[in-house]
Amino acid sequence: MNIYIGLFILGILIGLVIDFWRKSKLIYRIQRFQLNQLICQRFNCTKTDYSLRRFDDGYLVSIKDKEYRIKLSNTRKPKITFVKAIQRIKEVQK
Repeated sequence: MNIYIGLFILGILIGLVIDFWRKSKLIYRIQRFQLNQLICQRFNCTKTDYSLRRFDDGYLVSIKDKEYRIKLSNTRKPKITFVKAIQRIKEVQK
């Protein structure tokens, strides 16, 4: 009898872990979609026109020949709070 109760509780815990894992992936997808929309609206581009990299406490956005450093607000619906154009440093070939 005790074995059945233990297996029942174990099954519930495994189900909760799987549910949490799926929801966390869904939240990541939603945040990524919102970020893509924000960047496209701010810089008037499409999803394929820019590249995005994590940088310190914000992001580094490369569009055509320009790079921008952006920061987002930490709210449920993020907004771009800081934009600064960055000059690229060209490497000197030896």
